[in-house]
Amino acid sequence: MQEYEAFVRFRKGEPLQHVGSVRAPDPESALEAAYHIFLRLDTFERLWVVDRRFIAEMIPDAEWDRRRIQETEFRRPSFYVRKLAAAGYTPPKLSTG
Repeated sequence: MQEYEAFVRFRKGEPLQHVGSVRAPDPESALEAAYHIFLRLDTFERLWVVDRRFIAEMIPDAEWDRRRIQETEFRRPSFYVRKLAAAGYTPPKLSTG
């Protein structure tokens, strides 16, 4: 028995929605089980089942997130100052009095 995740599009143009998971020996049985469990009394446009083994998972890593945020140089004003200076721009002199 494999575990399958079930996704539904209720109306054309709407995004997929995860409705749950089912256990079944094959994809056809999983489709039938998902229909009877989640959609028997509802109207829908499409129903998909995906073997859970084929779904990629990303677990948040606080250290990776911190490095990624620190490395986004474009978030700092100095990034734009260097780009402007490289393009030959010099800021105007401000009068102080």
